[in-house]
Amino acid sequence: LFGSNIGESPSSFIHNKVLNRFKKNIVYLNFESSNIDNIIDLINKPYFKGASVTMPYKEEVISYFKKKYELDAINTIVKKEDRIEFANTDSLALEYFINDSKVYILGTGGAAIGALEATIGKNVTIVGRNLDKLKLLAEKYKVKYIKLNEFSEEKSYYQVINCLPPTVNIEKFLSNKCNLIDMSYGIHNLDKDSLSTAYSELCNMVNGYDIL
Repeated sequence: LFGSNIGESPSSFIHNKVLNRFKKNIVYLNFESSNIDNIIDLINKPYFKGASVTMPYKEEVISYFKKKYELDAINTIVKKEDRIEFANTDSLALEYFINDSKVYILGTGGAAIGALEATIGKNVTIVGRNLDKLKLLAEKYKVKYIKLNEFSEEKSYYQVINCLPPTVNIEKFLSNKCNLIDMSYGIHNLDKDSLSTAYSELCNMVNGYDIL
């Protein structure tokens, strides 16, 4: 697993459990680095076979191999002989949980791009802080966009795919009329007094462990 802050990630535990179950002579390890050059160097080693990729490298790593994917994001790399292949298993998993209702995707990073790939053809609004990135993604995926601080209470039933970092409060996006898919692998930053209300009144909640 490639990432910059992955000490608490359950990914290696889950993958090694599966590898042991099927008696594969493979070990899945965390490779934590704040320098992407270290990751690229490892990918280019002759013994490298594959990896999962998490933030902040979902977008960045792919540009080293395929420049045309400037607005794409991956979470899986597979090396077959001298050929590098990419996939986003988040997109495949998200398709199982998304219905035809209105969708709000929170964030503009790699996880949000995976969510956009999973919701093509649906009624989607992407919500974020970076206006330039919002416009680029909205144009590419033909969706609506709004700034994070401009979101107003939604009256109808809707879905929220949360791809924001845990330091961002998402409470105003939640109500008893929404389903939450939280890609953050846990409870986000919410006001403690309203924490139980905000989450217990949700129709449904899927977290990052379900996606993984």
